Amino acid sequence: MVSSPVKRSQNKNMGDKNPYSQVFVPVPDDRCRLQPLPSAPLFGTDGIRGKAGMLLTAPLATQVGFWAGQVLRAHGESGPVILGQDSRNSSDMLASGLAAGLTTAGLEVWNMGLCPTAAVAHLALGSAGGIMISASHNPPADNGIKFFGSDGTKLSSHMQQQIEAALRGQGLPHGKQAQSSAALHLNPDLEPDKIQWGRTYQRPDLVERYISFLHQPFQPHPDLRGLKIVLDLAWGAATRVAKQVFESTGADVVILHGLPDGDRINVHCGSTHLGSLIEAVAEHHADIGFAFDGDADRVMAVDAQGRVIDGDYILYFWAKPKTSR
Repeated sequence: MVSSPVKRSQNKNMGDKNPYSQVFVPVPDDRCRLQPLPSAPLFGTDGIRGKAGMLLTAPLATQVGFWAGQVLRAHGESGPVILGQDSRNSSDMLASGLAAGLTTAGLEVWNMGLCPTAAVAHLALGSAGGIMISASHNPPADNGIKFFGSDGTKLSSHMQQQIEAALRGQGLPHGKQAQSSAALHLNPDLEPDKIQWGRTYQRPDLVERYISFLHQPFQPHPDLRGLKIVLDLAWGAATRVAKQVFESTGADVVILHGLPDGDRINVHCGSTHLGSLIEAVAEHHADIGFAFDGDADRVMAVDAQGRVIDGDYILYFWAKPKTSR
């Protein structure tokens, strides 16, 4: 059961009255209406992004899920679709719409819930594919839908174009168009009522599988006792895994913005706003600090002197031991 977001102190100030019955403000019906698609391509470098409730509505998410499911099946993909999300307030809505579309198309959905983007990519390996609901480091009002293929990488531009073409009413590839895509397995003779409905399963347990994967490169397990590390989790997806992963090393971990909060995700915090991390590293006399963005696919570091270490340097530090062997 989900507890009410209204605090007890607020209830006390309102007396015994139900706080939800005070004022009714109708929600604009645009939120639940399929909006006209923009003339520009829907898919950008990181999937579909836009304002939640404007471009990204529940009906659009359902259509995206349905046609994505059709395209994945047409390419011979099978197994579950891995679904994950960040902490934005609109992510649950989009997850429900995508799952409805995917299951209507006959695919099974494994919903991990709150998790980093990399968890979806990793667990998509060997499945039908993966979808992450996030707008990365963008403000809370934005959201996005990013697809991964069964190889764990971003879904091919060819398949994304097929999904978008179907969304725009052009249907699935057939005839000469299908023959140009050797991987397509369309079966026009199969009666639609013979296609089984998919089902959705809540699988937050899969996050533990991802955490185990994170530990694999470190054998034996690293011993960071004596180190103090500050983590800025940006009120986002990193809140699901980061504290557990870093504390397992024995380090003394200080957490900033450490709860999932859809109103504050990325707001003056995380990898694009390092001020609070720099201050915390100095205040706690920490050895290093890391700041993640909303979906935890981007990280910046700050050393004990307050110097910023960007991703290029972090990749260099990772690669150096391997190249020096």
